[in-house]
Amino acid sequence: MIGEILILRIVCVESVKTAVFHWATILMVVATAFLLPTQAGAVDETNWYEKGSELLKAHQYQEAIDAFSTAVETIPHDYQAYSKRGAARYLKGDYAEAIADYHTALGMNPDDAVALHQLAVILTFCPDPAFQNLSQALISAQRAVDLMYAPIFIKTLAAIQYEAGEIEAAVHTQEKLIALTQYLGQTIDLPAMEAQLSEYRKKSRKFGQLSSNMPEDQDVGLPPPHKDPVRVNPYRSRKKPNDRAPETHAFTIHLHSFQDRDKANRTAQSLRSRGEAAFVSHVDIPKRGRWFRVYVGSYSLESEAMKHAIELRRQKLPYARAVQRPWAVRVGLSGRDATLADLDETLLDRGYLTHPLQTGGPGKARLYGAFATENDAEAAARELKTDGFDATAVAQ
Repeated sequence: MIGEILILRIVCVESVKTAVFHWATILMVVATAFLLPTQAGAVDETNWYEKGSELLKAHQYQEAIDAFSTAVETIPHDYQAYSKRGAARYLKGDYAEAIADYHTALGMNPDDAVALHQLAVILTFCPDPAFQNLSQALISAQRAVDLMYAPIFIKTLAAIQYEAGEIEAAVHTQEKLIALTQYLGQTIDLPAMEAQLSEYRKKSRKFGQLSSNMPEDQDVGLPPPHKDPVRVNPYRSRKKPNDRAPETHAFTIHLHSFQDRDKANRTAQSLRSRGEAAFVSHVDIPKRGRWFRVYVGSYSLESEAMKHAIELRRQKLPYARAVQRPWAVRVGLSGRDATLADLDETLLDRGYLTHPLQTGGPGKARLYGAFATENDAEAAARELKTDGFDATAVAQ
């Protein structure tokens, strides 16, 4: 709540060089730093990370930096510790080191929406203009929204667009924020958001000319006025260009990314015990190696995936986001008269946590993975063939 309110204060001030920006940015970084999850692992590893987190909450910034430094010495690829150390360094006034820590964290995990958001805030509102970089801030803020469609991130993106002079983009983004807030039922925040939208519109010559004769929902993909506007779903207002026909299942929800395959499989199995259709897929990222991503569900329409992603975020899974992954690998057992149970057991023994076929087909088979391109699916199919399975890249 603190972070969401503060960004409104930020954009109401014309210059980023005032003390208001400095303190608002500090509190924004504090608020979003604690969106990072609590770690689990060996006792010493957890203690250093947790100790740093408690010191950061207590505003003991140098001590927090020391604790997070020990954490990254213990686990060199701990991107969450780098991100929180970046927050502590920024709050201490070490801006260059803070930005470097965020870049290190994002080099390890480019899907860290919280780190992207914090970096964007710093690059926009840092009290030292030497460290401000609006073009990079816009890229980071947009990426954070793409990864996590959360109100605080959308609000920050609108603020940064405003500061960068992209007033019409800020208006559109703020309108989307209001639509999402209405859908989530968070009406207490609406008056402030609508007031901020009015401020943005005053700065936009285009919207100043059209506001007297154009409905507020015009040109932003919102549905017409509804007798119960709080429950209007902005995702269902207009069919998106990349929505697929019902017989395909090109959309899924990305929840987690791990470098440890066993950890990814355990996480997915835990989600299955809660009734979620979870599975695991790998991705090879240049210079960063192989990662294992946990996905939930297969959806015909992007809007359906988005709706369930919002529900998952409400269940304390903050990184849930709808993604398009139209390719998978159809897997069976070579030359064996085996049951699906045999297939599942053999796949899991080899580390593959699969999901059911969505459209049927001959024989006993499962689907492995969710891939963005046919080439990625074909590469995965070749690996499965090497492990002794019948495997073919297929469109979901």
